[in-house]
Amino acid sequence: MTAELLQQIFDAPEDDTPRLIYADHLLDRGDPLGELIHMQCALARPRHGSPMAPALWRDGKPLLDTDVELEHRERALLQQHADVWLAPVRPYLRSWAFVRGFPDHVTADAATFLAGVPSFRGRVPISRVGLSSIGNATPAAFDAELPSLRELEISVSTSADERSVAGQAIGRAFFAPVRALTVWGHGVDDQLVRGIAELDQLTSLVAHSCKITGRTLGRLTGLESLTLDSDALRRDWPGQLPKLTRLRSLALGANLDGDRMTALLASGLARLEHLRFDALLADDALLALAAAELPALRSLAVRVHGYQLDREGVRVLRERFGERLEVA
Repeated sequence: MTAELLQQIFDAPEDDTPRLIYADHLLDRGDPLGELIHMQCALARPRHGSPMAPALWRDGKPLLDTDVELEHRERALLQQHADVWLAPVRPYLRSWAFVRGFPDHVTADAATFLAGVPSFRGRVPISRVGLSSIGNATPAAFDAELPSLRELEISVSTSADERSVAGQAIGRAFFAPVRALTVWGHGVDDQLVRGIAELDQLTSLVAHSCKITGRTLGRLTGLESLTLDSDALRRDWPGQLPKLTRLRSLALGANLDGDRMTALLASGLARLEHLRFDALLADDALLALAAAELPALRSLAVRVHGYQLDREGVRVLRERFGERLEVA
C-alpha cells in the first residue's frame, strides 16, 4: 500500500490530495513524516479569512490553531528527523528545502544528480530542480527518468563542451515531464534552441541570454507564461507571438518601437492577464500599447525615462489602464 500511495504522489506532485492520504497512512503507523506532510501542505495552502482559523485538522478536530504554532512544530520535526528523511537524496544535492513533506526545490551538479536518479526515483517526489555544470555530464546521462519533475532550471556556460552536451541532452527522457523550463544561456547555440522548440509540453519558459527565434516560440503553442530578456530575442520574434493564444503572463526585456509593439500585440493575446516590460519604452511604443486589445489584462508594468512621465504616452496609458498600471 505504501508504494501505491507514493506512486500517486509521483504521478501528480502538484496535487495535495495524494500527499494527505499518504500522510494519514503514515500517522496511523506512528510515523512523524505524516505530521510534517500535513503541516507543510497546510502552510503552503492559500489562507482565507482570519489568520487564527485552524489550519490543520484530523478526524474533525484542530491539531494546531495558528501558523505560528505550525511553524514551530515544523522546525522541531525537521531538527529531529530531517537527516533520516533526506538520506536517500543528500549525496546528490547542493541545496534543498522540505516542501509539502519531502526534499524538493533542489540544486545540484548535473552529473552527480543524474547519477543518483535511479536510486531515489521511487522514494522522493522531487518536482523542482536546478542543474549547473552541465558539461560534467554526458548526453546519455539525461536518459535518466524522473517522472515527478515539473520545473527545471539549467545554466549553460560558454564552454564548447557544455554547449554540446546541453544541445544533445535537451530531447532526452529527463526533460519529458518538465512543464516549466528556465535557461540561463550565456553560450547557448542553435542546437539547444531547436531542442527547446521540441518541448511542446512546456507551459512556462524563462530564457536568459539564449537567442529564441520566432519559429521556436511559434511551436510552443501550450505556453501560458513567457519571460525573455533582451539578449534572448531575435528580430523575427514578434510575428510569432500571436500564435501563443494561451499566454496569461508575458515579460520582455526588449527595447520596442511602435511598430514592434503593434506586431507583438496585434492578435492572439486575448487571455493575457499580466504584462511586464523590463526595458525602457519609447513614446510610440507606449501609444501602441495603449491602443492594444487586451480584454483580460489585470496588471501592466512598464519602464520609461523620467522625462516621459508627463508626456502623452504615459498619460494615455494611465487613462486606459488606471490602477492596473505600474510605471517605473
